Amino acid sequence: MSSIYIYAQDQEDKSNSISISLGYQSGVLKDANFSPLNYKQNGSTYTMEYIKFGGHKNSILGIQLNAGFNTLSTDASTYFDTDITQVQLNIYYTKRLNPTVSKSAIYLGGQLTFEVKSLDWENTESFSYFAAHSIGLKGIYQYNVSNTIAMGASIYSPFIALIARPPYNGIDEDVIENQDNILAIITNGTIESLNTYFKLETEFNITYKLTESLAVKANIIFDYNTLYKGNKWTQFRTLTNIGLAYNF
Repeated sequence: MSSIYIYAQDQEDKSNSISISLGYQSGVLKDANFSPLNYKQNGSTYTMEYIKFGGHKNSILGIQLNAGFNTLSTDASTYFDTDITQVQLNIYYTKRLNPTVSKSAIYLGGQLTFEVKSLDWENTESFSYFAAHSIGLKGIYQYNVSNTIAMGASIYSPFIALIARPPYNGIDEDVIENQDNILAIITNGTIESLNTYFKLETEFNITYKLTESLAVKANIIFDYNTLYKGNKWTQFRTLTNIGLAYNF
């Protein structure tokens, strides 16, 4: 009926999560360096993500890799259909802003993003690329609907970026000289800020826990990015994925 001392284990949620998902990517793109045409893009997308929560979920460290293999098409003619390969790596760290007793959680921090997009028409008869390596602010919101369902949203926008593009549509001396050194090609660019380069990426996700260690995760990402400087680049894409998450 009474007790002087009570002891109990502090049961915390699992602090690590690895997820793999696949889905569909669509959007529009215009690269004035490549063509004056407006293109639509459609194709597959793949995502891998690792998340580590700090004690009592006071922080989040995340690494996310997206890869897409798409086809660009235009209303002008199927003759101008172009292959596009897109790879994006995000590394972010955020700290929790509100008390841990709440069912919802708000995080704020920073993110590093490395993305490369390569356009290829007729086996490099015509080609272009766009590489953007940026740093900016990352915000995350999470809400536990129940013991098995959780919803979340995030937003990222950079304030400075290194942008690498070819000087024109075709082979130039720098590309020929570094054709065996891809890293040199995608980092040979200029520093751009908000007045010349803008990117806004938002993500919405829902997770359904199957067991203590396994969950189904679905998400949708909206990504808008544009470069005002020189030959304009503008892209808007939507990535829809579903996959499995392993928590440990």
